[in-house]
Amino acid sequence: MKKTKLIIISLVLIVIAVIATLLILSFNGVIGAGTFSEKTYACHIAKIENINIDVRDRKIKILSSSDDQIHINYFESEKEKIDISISNKRLNVQFVDEKSWIDRIGVKADSEYREIIIEIPNNLLTNLTVSTTNENIELTEISIKNNLALESNGGDIQLNSVQADSTIDLKTKNGSIVGTIVGDIGDYSIDCTIKKGNSNLPAEKLDGTKHLIADCNNGDINISFI
Repeated sequence: MKKTKLIIISLVLIVIAVIATLLILSFNGVIGAGTFSEKTYACHIAKIENINIDVRDRKIKILSSSDDQIHINYFESEKEKIDISISNKRLNVQFVDEKSWIDRIGVKADSEYREIIIEIPNNLLTNLTVSTTNENIELTEISIKNNLALESNGGDIQLNSVQADSTIDLKTKNGSIVGTIVGDIGDYSIDCTIKKGNSNLPAEKLDGTKHLIADCNNGDINISFI
């Protein structure tokens, strides 16, 4: 019995030592997300018709640009990178994860490093698609010529004076959809799906020249038209 207790105590001490070592390595940047540096990117809107943003664990803030340029401000490390490319007039922003399994034991990067700010000229972009996880998507005073599609798994979608001439497609899981859309509710046909939450939108509305889709699982929907 005494030998068994000694073995258990030894195993517990080993586990504590391993955890303490990993925490020390994490806080000293040896493991984890790495060391972050600020990056900027800009290109003229004439080169771009569509933007596709597909990232993980990043808050996305999209604002109106003060010129004819698309501006992107972000942080990346040697282990978590943001790949930006242009193909067939589509600007692609993608998350590249180069962490090893041991890096995932470390603490998450500070929130200031997990934010991407994008400025786009209004009324010039044809389509905008944004997808992220565990963070919010925020749009302020953005106008899209055709389709706007936003999806967050683990965060909110927040709209402030947003409009699209064809379709607005909003999807969240474990997050809410809130804010304001420019126009009248009569302008939109509506498909609304809500699970484990409340919604101020009708489940279905057939008339309207534009289309609003809202799908929310475990969150609320509160959209106003202005």
